[in-house]
Amino acid sequence: MSKFIIFNLQLLPLDSSKTEEVGADGYIRLFEELNKTVVQGFKEKSLTTNGFRLINDTYFAPLHTKIVEEDKPSKKSKTDQKKKRFVYGQFVKFHKTSTVEDLYTREQLFAEAAGQSAVSNRHELFYIFNPDSHLIAIENTRNRLPAIKTTTNALLKFLGPIAATHFSQYTFTVNLVSRADDLSAILARAKGYSSIKISLTFKNGPTQDEVLDDFAEKNLHKLTLSASAARGATMPEVPDSIKGMLLNAPTYGSAALSFTEDVNGKRVRSVFDTDDSPEEIRARASGNEDSEGFYRRINKKIVELAKRIGHTDT
Repeated sequence: MSKFIIFNLQLLPLDSSKTEEVGADGYIRLFEELNKTVVQGFKEKSLTTNGFRLINDTYFAPLHTKIVEEDKPSKKSKTDQKKKRFVYGQFVKFHKTSTVEDLYTREQLFAEAAGQSAVSNRHELFYIFNPDSHLIAIENTRNRLPAIKTTTNALLKFLGPIAATHFSQYTFTVNLVSRADDLSAILARAKGYSSIKISLTFKNGPTQDEVLDDFAEKNLHKLTLSASAARGATMPEVPDSIKGMLLNAPTYGSAALSFTEDVNGKRVRSVFDTDDSPEEIRARASGNEDSEGFYRRINKKIVELAKRIGHTDT
């Protein structure tokens, strides 16, 4: 069973009154340019240099990118109608090493030769990107994906410079898509709040949400809000002035709450962070299904998820 975590990638106009949305074609181009950097990285053997360094010489880097049609091409189809496309590829997580020693004797078992790129603990993680919803699903089977904030920063490193070069009239943002139901459950059982922290941006495309619409109209690309009660006090409920922002956080930002609740008849303090509650897509490859067919199925699941969370109407 493969498990995927979802991130929302957005190219937001710097001035929404003058600049149109990039649309699906713009997001496809973003990944076309990423593929060029990956190909160049292979030629120069610079995946380590261009990768995102984690800890102890462990790196995370894009390895492969391919753009294909959403539906498997048919020989019978002769229409000139433009086909919808999506992106799939791989990230690689690896540990850079130049020597390998025996644990007990310290005898050197291997030494990297000139021109080689020795690594260990290599794990390839698939991703599928749907350009219409601009949601990317990244494999997290066996929890091998780096931490949420680390993965967010890695995506900003890989795609941010491309966006700055080829989409200079836009700002590039990345956020985890978390489970809105989990946040709603907290709001339903909380008895009071000592602190509420929200990070939020607006969304690509039209919206019926007053908060997101106002953000887009006013070019408010990022809002960071911290609300708290004085020591020894609690807010009995989320203030109306920030509740609309909080409810949008699972799809367009993040939120962290410190609250009180009743557990076994006692009032206790608890915390909740949307980063700890990611939306997931789970799927198992069918026996007669090739890899590309599996990725197409994940892409359709992304589309279904986008509709379910109200992120897109298409």
